Amino acid sequence: MCMECYIDEKIPLWNLRAVYLCTADYSMKKSCGIYELKSENGRPSYKIFADSEDLQLYLNKNTEIYVRAITLKV
Repeated sequence: MCMECYIDEKIPLWNLRAVYLCTADYSMKKSCGIYELKSENGRPSYKIFADSEDLQLYLNKNTEIYVRAITLKV
């Protein structure tokens, strides 16, 4: 877990997406991206990818998914 985020109080505890993204950044040792994925029926879900290649591989396997990048302000 990225404890610097808690210590510096840059990320509020209630913002779970930011906490997950910070954890992914720390684990991967690089900046990751969080994306809103929508299925054909419009149901949103959120997924973190290490880089654009991982995102593209996922989209190639799941052609019915629409994607939107999310910008988190910390």
